Amino acid sequence: MPALRTLFSGGELFGVGAQQAGYTHADGYELEPKIAAVAQLNGFDVRVADVCAVDYAALPAVDHLHASPSCKNASNANQPGADDNGDPLPRETEQDLACADAVCRAIAAHQGETFTLENVYGYRTFQSFDRIREALRAADFSYEYWHLNAADYGVPQTRKRLILIARRGLCHIQRPNPTHRDGGDMFHPAWVGWYAAIADILHTLPPTQPARWQLERLPKEIRESIMISNAKTEYGDGARKVAAAYLLDGDNASHQSGEPTLRRADQPAMTMRGTRTPAHRAYTAGRWVRMTVQALGRFQTVPDDYRGLTAEINGNGVSCELARQTMLAVRNA
Repeated sequence: MPALRTLFSGGELFGVGAQQAGYTHADGYELEPKIAAVAQLNGFDVRVADVCAVDYAALPAVDHLHASPSCKNASNANQPGADDNGDPLPRETEQDLACADAVCRAIAAHQGETFTLENVYGYRTFQSFDRIREALRAADFSYEYWHLNAADYGVPQTRKRLILIARRGLCHIQRPNPTHRDGGDMFHPAWVGWYAAIADILHTLPPTQPARWQLERLPKEIRESIMISNAKTEYGDGARKVAAAYLLDGDNASHQSGEPTLRRADQPAMTMRGTRTPAHRAYTAGRWVRMTVQALGRFQTVPDDYRGLTAEINGNGVSCELARQTMLAVRNA
């Protein structure tokens, strides 16, 4: 099986998807010891190292190289504004550029045929991204990149990411084929809803209650739906039936943020963020419950047998199924 190396490995959620696509994990490099330890706990050879200090020319050859540079400074939440096209203005740092230069050195030393990069879409406005693309051209790679929605690939979350695929030589790069569509069509099933992703563990989720201001700011029709559910319990074949189920974005916790973000049961979850404590809540079966790390992992398609998952690793990682579909596109091209 082809061998994979990862940079900025995190908890190696990309490695999980790559393994599912038939790759073996050779090694990875992560700065934070606690995060690297979780990847190691799951069988990945992730080494604690600053990617800027690694001698890539001295490493064994691998078939595929993947990089997921930090997306913090390129995310919409950290932008000071937008340009005339509505794109976020970059807030790039010298550290971002140094990390990009490390990726460029890794590309120059890479002896394999393929390379991938994942980040938030705002990263395309960074000089860092320009440098990486120039390094790919200098190493005789063809590449394409897209703004992919993980929900189009069976992930129960509308998480949009920049995905770049590169292959050595002059060639056409195939976009990963979507497996799902919003609403579905004759060739694709509909997006996977958040409720279906966690239906079997809903009974294990701890009870909670949104803040009063959050409840007051819910859309009128949803407030009324919840009131109906609370007031009316129907019994048919012995199973309790309720009128509604909603997922509430607990990260949207500002009193000045307007209406809280909600998703119906048949809709994918909103984008998971790398917060240290799970804050999302769901209303279902007449009660409010709080999302656990396991539930948030389901929204990222992290396998239940992944050990030591944290909300931070989950929110900062790549959706495993999107990684799998990306690597299948790489391998089958």
